[in-house]
Amino acid sequence: MRFAVALLLLVVLVAGVPRLFDVQTWLLVHAVRELGPIPGWRCAQAMSYIYDPARERRDSTLLSEAPEALVLEHEPWLEVDQVEADLHGGDTLVSVHGSLEAGGTERRMYVLSPGSLQSVVFNQTRVCNVHLGNWQIVGEQELG
Repeated sequence: MRFAVALLLLVVLVAGVPRLFDVQTWLLVHAVRELGPIPGWRCAQAMSYIYDPARERRDSTLLSEAPEALVLEHEPWLEVDQVEADLHGGDTLVSVHGSLEAGGTERRMYVLSPGSLQSVVFNQTRVCNVHLGNWQIVGEQELG
């Protein structure tokens, strides 16, 4: 039994030690320490954060204000399909749809830019942007 535990420990050390020298590991550790486990993981491991407001709540650490709220404030008859926030730049896409009087469906994509954000930085390297808020609509496109 002791041999098996020692062998397992040796395998873990051999596999894990190289990761200690990987920059990505330290970026992840820093982000998790600053933001918590789930937002920190999303910050360090993903280029974007995607959610469906009809099925899930936004991560309020990453997005301090819901970007879809601004779109619905201007166009309350639309339904939001998906929100995709770029955690490195900040620009966010809001996909929506709505029923037309003629019986069809209109699809649109809004581009929003945050007026406020906070950068998570480790050793002069920006890991991601968080606390995105104070949204402004900077583009709109009909998708057909």
